[in-house]
Amino acid sequence: MQSAEQTNYEHLSWRAAPRVLGDGAVWPGLYAVGTLGLLALIAGLPIGDVDRWRAVLSGAFVLLCAQGGYLLDRAKVSATRLDPADRAANPSRFRLFDGRGRAIRVFVIVELAAAAAVALFIEPWLALVPIGTGIGVTLYAGRPANTGHPRPKDLAFLKGPLIASAHLALAGAALGAIFGRGTLTASPTWVAAVCVWLIVLGDATVCDLDDADSDRAFGTRSVPVLLGERSAWGIAWACAVGASGLAWLNAGQCLGVPLALCMGSTLVIAMLLPSRKDFIDARLIAITAVCIAFA
Repeated sequence: MQSAEQTNYEHLSWRAAPRVLGDGAVWPGLYAVGTLGLLALIAGLPIGDVDRWRAVLSGAFVLLCAQGGYLLDRAKVSATRLDPADRAANPSRFRLFDGRGRAIRVFVIVELAAAAAVALFIEPWLALVPIGTGIGVTLYAGRPANTGHPRPKDLAFLKGPLIASAHLALAGAALGAIFGRGTLTASPTWVAAVCVWLIVLGDATVCDLDDADSDRAFGTRSVPVLLGERSAWGIAWACAVGASGLAWLNAGQCLGVPLALCMGSTLVIAMLLPSRKDFIDARLIAITAVCIAFA
């Protein structure tokens, strides 16, 4: 008989939908779309002047790359590379990727290929990004945790910054394709890049709280492992305050105020939740929508 802990999607109620979307890396994909929107907003770029079809394609491209990358991070390139740390952190999700790994890997290939096809309708050079996504994820954590042979994500304090840099690189590439690569060298864009990087860094630090026990057991030296829970929350709040301040300076109070209120209120909610990774991933697209409405 199947245990109560095992993942069984045939009899799930609507209340389980957020977890199912988290298992399928939909929330991380939408998170990446949110970073793209925030980067453009904070940089003061004329989002309203962008052709709607081109904007939709850019959002789809970012979604496909991010979701494919997160699924690859969980499923790895083969079953022999599945990470026992993932089993310890989220047993039911690990069973899904262990039992359906081959189908998921095929889906990742199709998804990244679809991202490259979409990119051809935006800017041809953008089609290289999905290839870089696959290579980057494999280098970042493409094999099981090994305390004697650490991966980049296992090195002290690097897990969060690497995730933040990857999200920023993906959003920056899409932004350069939409508005022209010269946009990326403008001062407002650099300030916006720092702002978005801080947001993702703070969110990654909060998400690492869910994995602290497994990270500690398998040698991943994240902020919660090295500095503890209180320091991790302190860093998350500092990142939120710093990002909101930069957004205010760069784009004015019409963006800085709603961003600060949304970031602050959702962090308070996250502090009250027993696990918060899916919540953190899901709420950024909503924050971006609120900021667009006010800006």
